[in-house]
This record gives sequence, structure tokens and C-alpha cells, in this order.
Amino acid sequence: MPLLEQDVQAVQATYEQLMQCMLKLDWAGFVEMCTDDMIHIIPDGHLFQAKNKALLYQRLTELMGKVEAFEMEYSIHTLDGDGNCAYVLTPNKDILKFFGSSETLVLDNCQTLSILEKQPDQTWKLKLQMCIVPPSPNEAH
Repeated sequence: MPLLEQDVQAVQATYEQLMQCMLKLDWAGFVEMCTDDMIHIIPDGHLFQAKNKALLYQRLTELMGKVEAFEMEYSIHTLDGDGNCAYVLTPNKDILKFFGSSETLVLDNCQTLSILEKQPDQTWKLKLQMCIVPPSPNEAH
């Protein structure tokens, strides 16, 4: 059964809230919008599956704790799913500035795949997020 229009709107709103939490480096807010067993796959391929929200919060703050400023240019390219599961694919450009550094890291042409799961209370929560960063031209073979 395809997603109902009300579910498409709810998933889009939830996704936008997740992105706002990321942009504000609000990991507590981000974690509240995730399932207890959320899986996070970072660009280097490392997988982290939280056993609870406290562990997810700890992992996110470890990963992003050195980030002073985070900007992201993104747009929802695909939003689809069926019944209680939805996926969102977004091309994005991430710009990170780290504490104590004058350099800025720019991750261009990234793709983020997010899977959201409908909860018994009809809200949507993030179940999986996978970020894919293409190799730089000098790394490509």
C-alpha cells in the first residue's frame, strides 16, 4: 500500500525537523526523533546501531563534538514508501568547521538515505541514516 498523502506530509515535516536539529548541532533533539534501535552509517562505512537513545546521543556527540559550525545544502529528491516505512533520498553538500581550525571541510555531492518508521502513535521516527560521499577525483580509479 503506497504512502497516504498525510503520511508523505508527516514524513517530510519529520525529516525537516531532523535536518534543523543537525544544523543546530542539537543532538538531544535529533535523538528524540529516532527509534531506539536506529542505525547510523557514516561516510567512511562504519556502522553504529544504538541499543538505546543514550548510546545514540553519546555516539553522535563523539562524532560531531569537534564541529563548531555545520551547514548543509540539501533538497529532498525522493520520498516514497509503503504503509509504515518511508525512505527519503537527499543529495546534499555538507560544510563543517572544526574548533581550533581555520580550515573548512566541504563534502560535495553527498547522498543521504534515510529510512523512517511509523510509530504506533502515528508519528514518524528515523530508523536508519546512511551518508554516502563520493571519492575525490584523485581517489577515484
